[in-house]
Amino acid sequence: MSAIATGVASQADRAVSEGGSVVRTIIAKSLLLAVLACLVTIRPAMAYIDPNVGGQLFQILAAGFAVFSGMALLFSRQIRAAVSRARRFIRERLGRAEDEQEE
Repeated sequence: MSAIATGVASQADRAVSEGGSVVRTIIAKSLLLAVLACLVTIRPAMAYIDPNVGGQLFQILAAGFAVFSGMALLFSRQIRAAVSRARRFIRERLGRAEDEQEE
């Protein structure tokens, strides 16, 4: 057998023995490579944005930011309470998990 065929056979044997984790790793790396290839390749835009559309887009984004910041200010107390409850819940869960590991 050639070196490449031996390498592929050993990867297949590992995939079977490790429950397919090697196969998942290969698929994940392939997807990452495909996404990077799509992002890195240079393609001309062939597009034109009208100056008036840019102004409208800015106004929409500014209004959205104003609404978001107003809602955050309005509900800041509730947001802080929810975040503190979530942190307390996580801290208690981690504390219980550490206590169980010590026993």
